Amino acid sequence: MRTKWIDSTPNNGVPSENDQDDAVIEATELGSIGDYVWFDENGDGIQDPGEQGIPNVTVTLTYPDGTTVTTTTDDTGHYLFDNLPAGNYVVTVGEGPENYGLTTTGTYNVNLGSGEDFLNADFGFDTASLGNYVWIDSNANGIQDAGEQGLNGVNVILTDAAGNFVASTTTANGGYYLFDNLAAGNYIVTFELPDGYNFTTMGGGDDQNNTDSNANTTTGQTAVINLSVGENDMTIDGVTTGSRHMYGLMTTMYSRSATVSNNIL
Repeated sequence: MRTKWIDSTPNNGVPSENDQDDAVIEATELGSIGDYVWFDENGDGIQDPGEQGIPNVTVTLTYPDGTTVTTTTDDTGHYLFDNLPAGNYVVTVGEGPENYGLTTTGTYNVNLGSGEDFLNADFGFDTASLGNYVWIDSNANGIQDAGEQGLNGVNVILTDAAGNFVASTTTANGGYYLFDNLAAGNYIVTFELPDGYNFTTMGGGDDQNNTDSNANTTTGQTAVINLSVGENDMTIDGVTTGSRHMYGLMTTMYSRSATVSNNIL
């Protein structure tokens, strides 16, 4: 609280007249709300060392009276709404980069106290990936056995659940393939047979340990795979065999930050 002298008869040309009154004026402390939007590379909703901020993301603040104001994150991913009186506010983040989905809540309800700086309204974004390995199934049992080698040059096609084309790639570097920067959603993986090969046993091993096949023995397609933001599911495998040679196909969901080296036996 502070005291200020005011002119009780303004605009009379005599600001120093003796009719000034002693008035009490309340000074309100203002606060702020922020602060960060980032690439949540492992999809865990936590800001880990090395994860970078995302610039140019729109953030909206709804005031207690229902009016709104927007801002965008700076080059480091930070944003700030300042000079805010106490009250109940809502912070909402807009869309992230293409194919990126939220790994955190998209809205914060903030009961801001007088002079409070609430700097915990953070939003994480991530994509997902799907892969990863094709191998020669020497004994046609649909299981990755010790010594069975990866196979390069196999065409792999990714579609959505309705069969619409999303992407295609070819196995390389010892039988690996990868579809990355995918939006969360439902997908199907289709393996194209090289000459002289046929599909092998489906579901012959331990799905949880990533050793069996999930590819249909007639079509080479997996079942519909529901891929979540930042998913790291390494259990969706697909296998094929051949008339002259036998090979297995393995499809696995994993996040952008996941590795695939543990899928070779």
